[in-house]
Amino acid sequence: MKFSVITVVYNGEKTIERTIQSVIEQKNADIEYIIIDGSSTDRTMEYVRKYTSHIARIVSEPDRGIYDAMNKGSRLATGDIIAFLNSDDWYEKDVLQNVIARFENSEIDILCADARVISEYGNRIRRAELDKRTVFRRLPTSHQAIFTTRKWFEKIGEFDTNYIVSADFEWMTRSIMNNCKTELLHQVVVNFLSGGFSAKYSELCYQEIKRIAFQYYSGTFVESEMKKYYMYEDFIRTNEECMWLGMESFERKIKERVPLTKSVYIFGIGKVGVECFKMLRKLGYSIAGFVDNHPSKAQKEFMGKIIQSIENLEPGSDYIIIASTKYENDIMLQVEGYGFQKKRDFDLYTELKDCLFDE
Repeated sequence: MKFSVITVVYNGEKTIERTIQSVIEQKNADIEYIIIDGSSTDRTMEYVRKYTSHIARIVSEPDRGIYDAMNKGSRLATGDIIAFLNSDDWYEKDVLQNVIARFENSEIDILCADARVISEYGNRIRRAELDKRTVFRRLPTSHQAIFTTRKWFEKIGEFDTNYIVSADFEWMTRSIMNNCKTELLHQVVVNFLSGGFSAKYSELCYQEIKRIAFQYYSGTFVESEMKKYYMYEDFIRTNEECMWLGMESFERKIKERVPLTKSVYIFGIGKVGVECFKMLRKLGYSIAGFVDNHPSKAQKEFMGKIIQSIENLEPGSDYIIIASTKYENDIMLQVEGYGFQKKRDFDLYTELKDCLFDE
C-alpha cells in the first residue's frame, strides 16, 4: 500500500529537518511525501530543498491556517493511506511498515496509535483509546498518530476550516458518527512536542471542542456524561463562588470522601493542582496548603497558600489530595511510605472527578 505523509510548516527551520529525516528514512514503506509551506520567512525552504529527491510534492504559498494547509496536502495525496506529521514532530524508526500491515490485514478506515509527548518536564506516552468518557472531550490520540485511508478521507470530507484549532477533533468526531471502522495500535509511532498550536490557544480549543461535542453527541448515549463533564469544566473555569445547579450528588460524594474536619493539602502545583484547588474551595473546603517535592518550592506561596514538604504533614490529622496526573502513581507510593492510607489520609483528584459520572 502507498503511504502519503503530509507535513505543513511555517517558519519551522529549527525542527523541519528532523521531521523530514524521520519520514524518508522509514524502511519497507512506499511513501509519498508532501510538504505544504505557508511562505516561510526563515530558512525552512532551504532545508526542504536539501531533500527534494525524497519529496513528491512541495508547495510554498500563503494559506488560511493550519487546516487549510492540511486540506491542500490531502488534495495532492495519491496514497492508499494518509497521515499528517507536524513540522516539529517525528516518527519512530521504521514504524510505518507496522501501520501499513494493520491496514493490509484489516478492513479499517482509521488506525489510532500511541504517541510520545515530549515536554520540558519529561516524556509520557499517550495511549490511543476509544472510551465513552473521553470521546466527547479529546481525540483518541494525538492527530499525528491517526492514520486514515484516502478512500475514507474522500468519503467523509476535509477538515472544517471554520474551526481554528480543533478541526481535527471535528473531523474525527464526524468520522465516528458516520460509523468509521477504527482500530487501535498500542505502539509508539510518533514523538510530538507539547505546547503546540492548540496548547497556545487552550481556551479557544476548549470552546471549539465543546461546541463540536454538543453538535454531534447531543441525543446519543454519551449525552448525560458529556453534559456533566462540560458543566464541571465550565464551573472550574468561572470565577463564580456559587455551587452549580443539579450537582448536589457530586458535592455529597466528595464530602463523604474528603473530611471537612481535617487539614486538606493539595499535592501538585501545576494546572491540575490549580483546578483541584478551585473545585475544593467552591465546595466549601478551607485548603491548608500545597505540597511539592522540589526543595526550591518549600515554604513559598502559591495561590495564597504555603507550599509544604511531605515530611511536615501528619497522617490522621492531615488529608492529601494528589493532583498530578503525570506522577500520580509515584506520589501515591511516596505518601504511603510516610504512613498515609488511601481514603483515610489521602485521595486522588482523578478519582474525585470520577464521582461526577458515578450513578
